[in-house]
Amino acid sequence: MILRASTINAIFKNDLKRFWVVGLLYLFLIFLFIPFDMLILLSKGGEREELTFFINQIFSHPNQNFIIGMFIITLLVGLIIVREIQAYRSNIHIFSLPLTKKDILLNKIFVGIVLIIMPILINFVITEVVYIVFNAKGLIQQNLIISFYFMLFIVCLIFLLQSFLIGIITSNSLFQLSGSLVFNFIPIIFFIILHNFLSVIFYGIYLDRSFDTLLSNRSFMFYLFPFASWLTSEIAFNKIVFADLAYSILAILIYLTLLYILFTKRKNEKATKLIVFDKIADGIKYFNTFLIMLAISSFTTVIVKGTIKTVFIFTIIGAF
Repeated sequence: MILRASTINAIFKNDLKRFWVVGLLYLFLIFLFIPFDMLILLSKGGEREELTFFINQIFSHPNQNFIIGMFIITLLVGLIIVREIQAYRSNIHIFSLPLTKKDILLNKIFVGIVLIIMPILINFVITEVVYIVFNAKGLIQQNLIISFYFMLFIVCLIFLLQSFLIGIITSNSLFQLSGSLVFNFIPIIFFIILHNFLSVIFYGIYLDRSFDTLLSNRSFMFYLFPFASWLTSEIAFNKIVFADLAYSILAILIYLTLLYILFTKRKNEKATKLIVFDKIADGIKYFNTFLIMLAISSFTTVIVKGTIKTVFIFTIIGAF
């Protein structure tokens, strides 16, 4: 027991020493777009209404470059942490230690959380200092700042778990990175293709409202795949209600459960394959085939202005 605890502690500290640079990138990125931006605005001064608007915009509708940067850095955190348990040779080394798969997985998750939460906490403290020094109480509510940093942590944690999940499914780092990027757009891609297919086949059926709801913070899909909703400013950073907390916790629990199941069932001898799990590889193949079928049939039917028979024919062609 003592040996196991000391081994876990040693691996945890070693991982933090190796990956601290990524945490530093987090720190600088958040600082440049949030506390520093707020500091510049308050230093310049100006009309009170205009100042209030721009400061609130920083927290309620973050810059898109900031959102993309946080997304990419979080995926990179997941990539470099999971890399050690991806490859066949490194697997042999880490599984030879007196640790269970559960210990290894939890250690990697905790390392990722520390690399995310420490820069967020530091920037939160800096923001609070700027808030107090410039007496910004009348310009922005403190609850908005707290809500922003809380939701920032939640969203980044979900990005991290997504990256871990794709990293466990594959043994290739490039596929993990590209797969994590595409993963967040799967519901949108599926919904767009399905929407186009139904509007072509069954005239009058449109899913525009459903599509808007899918991207909004009213949808649970937002919490499972938050990147697109955050990018389109649908995320509610200005206040946190019970539904936000419940959906966030549920999304995190779903990813943690999937991670635990897949990692414990991951076989080291298949670590050389692009997709480690055969059933998941088959599922991806069938899903892609289904999307291609719908896309080709919709596109060609619109071009040739065909009937339902045309749709059926091109759907079959799309399958092959």
